[in-house]
Amino acid sequence: RGKYNRFTTGLYNVFSLDFPGSNMSGGDDMHGFYIPEPMVVSFEAFGLSANMSSFLFKGTERCSGSACSYTLTQLVAYSNTNSTTEDIIPNVYLEPGFYIYVIDAPYGVASDYDLRFRCGGSDDGLTSSICTLFGEDGFEDYENGDLTEQSCHWSMWTVGSDNDAIVQGSWNKYLKIKRAAYATSDNQPDILLNVNDAAPVHHVNFKMWVPRNRSATFNLQKNLTVDNASNEIGAGFFFKPDGTGYVLVNGRSTYFSYTPDSWMRIYIDIHNQEDNVVGFYINDRLIAEFPASWNMYGAYGSKQLEAINFFPHRTDGLFYLNDVSVLD
Repeated sequence: RGKYNRFTTGLYNVFSLDFPGSNMSGGDDMHGFYIPEPMVVSFEAFGLSANMSSFLFKGTERCSGSACSYTLTQLVAYSNTNSTTEDIIPNVYLEPGFYIYVIDAPYGVASDYDLRFRCGGSDDGLTSSICTLFGEDGFEDYENGDLTEQSCHWSMWTVGSDNDAIVQGSWNKYLKIKRAAYATSDNQPDILLNVNDAAPVHHVNFKMWVPRNRSATFNLQKNLTVDNASNEIGAGFFFKPDGTGYVLVNGRSTYFSYTPDSWMRIYIDIHNQEDNVVGFYINDRLIAEFPASWNMYGAYGSKQLEAINFFPHRTDGLFYLNDVSVLD
């Protein structure tokens, strides 16, 4: 309460953020801190008023005596959920350095709040076992069997699910995702590829095999929340058993065809800051393009990416992944 407006809407626009229906021209509060070693950190702000948001920047601090100045160098993560009670940025992998956490508000909005930093995980679903992929995962170094217990950049949608994605193969390993019969939706091999939005992620590539008369599904997870209870979901990609499929974004479907029983090269131009356009390709063929701010059913959302969700959506769900890469 009673804070100055140091972090303006124009400043956020420099970092390619916009705020449809709102602004950040009210007071703000900032907290600077150092990370001494690589770790996963989660941020929880409770007791916020409507439309308050939180932001995490990497930056620099310069002090002369008791006077200090700060420079923002990179937007690491943010939560713009318009929550009336809490704002959470979960499981951010931070390299050593200086960071600035900001609570900001629209004009005329103020609140007392409680702030909690969790370093190295906790016992309530914000776990230090999560890391992010930057590079390639070909599954060659894994043992055959359950995936997520072997790799920190893959995690389950439902913590404690009895059914995981399965690593298979001998000299050429791959990942199998199959719907479990007689299991609830919360007990399926529903997995997340965790992506570091702070890194210059522009390209996501992987090979996918959908057997004939089977189906596959994945979608873009823009903003993760505790227990995935209210994630911001971007475009959804659906592969049907008959060799057709569709991309669902902003409530619109773009249809395509594919070849079952073959390795498809999936390429997503996911974070094009220059023209704010996401491109989806199968075997070098452009299938769909759409603004990065679009959600699955709406047009106004964030442009970030925190994970890709792979899951067997239908009862006939079965597909395979290999050579997954996240690159700049």
